Amino acid sequence: MLHRHFNAPAIAHIIGIRCPDPLDVADRVMWRWTSQHTFVLKSAYMHLASSHWPPRQTIWKLIWRMAIPQRLRLFLWLAYQHKIMTNATRYCRNLAPSPICPLCGNLPESVLHTLRDCVDVRHLWSQILPDAVQRPFFGSNLHNWLSCNLSATFIHPTVGLPWPLIFSAFVWQMWKRRNDIVFNNDRQSDHSYCARIIAWARSFHGSISAPSAARDTAPSFANQVSWKAPEQGWVCLNVDGAVSLQSGFGAIGGLARDSLGDWLVGFSKPVGHSDALQTELWAIYTGLKFAWESGFRHLLVQSDCRQAIDLIYSNAASSSMLSLVRDITRLRRMDWEINIIWVPRDTNRAADIMAKLADTSDFSLRVFTDAPPEVVSFIELDKSRL
Repeated sequence: MLHRHFNAPAIAHIIGIRCPDPLDVADRVMWRWTSQHTFVLKSAYMHLASSHWPPRQTIWKLIWRMAIPQRLRLFLWLAYQHKIMTNATRYCRNLAPSPICPLCGNLPESVLHTLRDCVDVRHLWSQILPDAVQRPFFGSNLHNWLSCNLSATFIHPTVGLPWPLIFSAFVWQMWKRRNDIVFNNDRQSDHSYCARIIAWARSFHGSISAPSAARDTAPSFANQVSWKAPEQGWVCLNVDGAVSLQSGFGAIGGLARDSLGDWLVGFSKPVGHSDALQTELWAIYTGLKFAWESGFRHLLVQSDCRQAIDLIYSNAASSSMLSLVRDITRLRRMDWEINIIWVPRDTNRAADIMAKLADTSDFSLRVFTDAPPEVVSFIELDKSRL
């Protein structure tokens, strides 16, 4: 029926949406940028700023997880973005008559010039830099320079502190020193600045903790490194979803095994155009329906999508903004024993293979009574580790 009225791309989007249920709640507007789909001001800001401050960049994690004061993290991030108010920046904003460095008077006062290349700063770096890093230290651009020094793992041979702590303290003090000289005409001795830098670095060491990640609340086998079989009499159903980065087309798959790790049955199915979370929810929902229809009444479901598990176990799951979460909640309340847990991706490889076996030209559920050749080696590997 869909093929009579729509083209293939439109059908791919329609298939990815759960059909409305007459007994379900009415449609509501939801916020797509949070896992609970409710509006949070922070999520709006992060979405608007993501093109300028992408949180998935390696440098973002490197800076914001450093065990240094928050104002130094902020300064390092602004420096990386060329956002500190050097003369070159002020000149571009018509706030200064010239971009030239006021200390050396030779070159524009860029961020890299301010923090490393100005002759007034370079000789201070030479006093504290280990001999082994002096040559490459002055030969890179700003981004590589910050990234390499903030990710360095060596201990300073004379000071005895991690180099990233000394480096962070140095660039911060050099910025403050420059402002004192330019705006307050206050120039102290080089020795006093070097001593202050070391004192700052020592104060960081062991006294300030890096920001910690939020704790997970969903049921999981957090320390699991290999697939674990269910208890005797139970069936383990591993499910997974996969989304093509090129087409945005999603597919799901799963396999059921007994307490000995032996294959029982499997399935795969394309779910049309979908995002990662929606695809993972489709995998859990379809897997539950498939398990019920297969006659399994003691079921352990394993998924490697923590966000989906959190949504399923939230107090508001029955009234979730997402119809698939509400459907999964209704299935969980049926007359069977069921537990849905999060597992690491490495223990869910067999389900990932099953999802990738889906035939994208056929939207029907494909059932495998025998294990496909592509997944046999993963099943045997899991059994060998029991």
